[in-house]
Amino acid sequence: MRQFDIMTGSQLRRYASVLAIIVASGVVLMLALEVRALRLYEGEVRRLRAFPHVGQWVPTVRVRTLAGDSVTIGETSAGRAQVMIVLTTTCEFCRASLEHWKRLSSALTSDSEHRYDVYWVSGSSWDSTRVYAERHKLPSMVVKMPSTKMLRAFQIKSVPMTLVLDHFWRVAYVHPSVFDNQAAVDSVLTAARRAAAPGKMDSGTVALVPQR
Repeated sequence: MRQFDIMTGSQLRRYASVLAIIVASGVVLMLALEVRALRLYEGEVRRLRAFPHVGQWVPTVRVRTLAGDSVTIGETSAGRAQVMIVLTTTCEFCRASLEHWKRLSSALTSDSEHRYDVYWVSGSSWDSTRVYAERHKLPSMVVKMPSTKMLRAFQIKSVPMTLVLDHFWRVAYVHPSVFDNQAAVDSVLTAARRAAAPGKMDSGTVALVPQR
């Protein structure tokens, strides 16, 4: 007949201690994973609040150009897209972006099907914007939002910023940093072509570009 060893009280306490340590370690690990997930979620929320994001609906706003014309940003027809180049006259990163922004603007406005509207949106005063546009020979479609509040409605809190808006009144692409290479130009051109393509609504065209 098989005999079973009976554990002493000290052995039971030792095993109980080991088991308690294992359980506590598991709980700590689970809490650490939850904290990490919450931090990742918090970081994503902050990112979405910091910049416009793909799929974001935008308001429709009527603005004036330096030439005195009135244009509408945030609303266009199927088969068209809008590109917003947002700057201020005192931003050094904006000045560093001018050359490639001009290349982008030229490529879009020379489209044979006239599918794109390009707006240079200034966050500075009219007077400084006018001087800046003349000095740097910016295209004629330089506009100014009615107020800083309206810029915030587009979730634009920093410059330089380059946005593509589709015909569903949504942000289709965001480049929230200095625009100083051909890759940036090509990425916006690709996004603009997709945004202008007639079709059903999707979840966005191009991923957010990390801030430099």
